[in-house]
Amino acid sequence: MKNFTPKQAQQYFKGKFTFTLGDIQVTRKTMERTEWVDNRTERKIVDYDGRKLIVYTVYPFAITDKQICIICPHCQKLHVHSKCEGWRVPHCKVGRTCYTNYYIAKLES
Repeated sequence: MKNFTPKQAQQYFKGKFTFTLGDIQVTRKTMERTEWVDNRTERKIVDYDGRKLIVYTVYPFAITDKQICIICPHCQKLHVHSKCEGWRVPHCKVGRTCYTNYYIAKLES
């Protein structure tokens, strides 16, 4: 999935952002890559069949008519998904590491 720059994201989503000042931070920025953190992301550890699983609840960064953009809790890049709440498979993969799914919280546009 394409890693948007802040300017590209602003052009693509045409100002339909869902966060307030302080929710989103840039943690690392280079010429090739921008890493973000969304302070609204909730992280819970749940017991599932005797195993401890980390469950992330993420909130939309921006919304269009058909898509939403979130900040991935795993790779800190912007990911684009279809516009509906629920479980999603992350687009990121590092080497052989596949990350766990995350839950996109209720959308409020």
